[in-house]
Amino acid sequence: AWANSGDKRGQARAEQIMRQMEELSKLGDLQDLQLDTTSFNAVINAYAKSGERGSAFKAEELLAETEQRSKKEIHLKPNTITYNTVINALAKSGEQGAVLRADRLLSSMQKQHEEGNKFVKPDAVTYTSVINACAFSKHPDDRKDAFEIAFRVFKQMTLKEVTPNAVTYTSLLNVYRNCLSTTDKENRFLLSQYLFKECSKAGFVNDYVLGALKKVVTKEQYIQLVGSGEQNSSNLPSVWTRMIPKRLNGRKSVGSKYSKRE
Repeated sequence: AWANSGDKRGQARAEQIMRQMEELSKLGDLQDLQLDTTSFNAVINAYAKSGERGSAFKAEELLAETEQRSKKEIHLKPNTITYNTVINALAKSGEQGAVLRADRLLSSMQKQHEEGNKFVKPDAVTYTSVINACAFSKHPDDRKDAFEIAFRVFKQMTLKEVTPNAVTYTSLLNVYRNCLSTTDKENRFLLSQYLFKECSKAGFVNDYVLGALKKVVTKEQYIQLVGSGEQNSSNLPSVWTRMIPKRLNGRKSVGSKYSKRE
């Protein structure tokens, strides 16, 4: 409950309760209180959702603890959700170096999976979260790395046959918006043109993709790409939006948690 409370103290309280559970489990035969991967994932998620300064670092610390303890405790193995949640915490933090740290976690996941770890496999959420970290890097010194990493991760994603979704395309457009100079209109347009064509071909155009596109290109370029100044995806060709659930084709569609951040 504390993990989802929204209280600023929620993440610390969630960890405190988890530690208390562990102490109680040591006092007797209380297997129900034994910590497992789900316990740690819940607390890491609390830190990821808090957005408080230092939360990403705490999430990384908890991941490192699970990695270390998993060598002896079979019930405590970090999985894809664990890593994805830490990467999400880094993406939300906007801290200097967060992009490189998120990229290193992706590399670690890829290596573990290749070595036979069946609990860890990068998925669409993993790749998209790393791209999102690139999109919202707040430090000028990180933006060159962020741009290069976003492109490389997107390429890896397609080579691994992991299907990009509306959130992925929205995040990439946000990379263009935040990492490319506003004076570089030609490059912003050419990259957005390619990406929007890929997105529409895949059927993942929604309102958030359109909103992100509009912030990257000029009004004239937007009309050239979309065919009009239309900003409601429900009025676009159905082939462009076919992968978006009907009930989610408006402002509550997938992509919202990424598109609102500036």
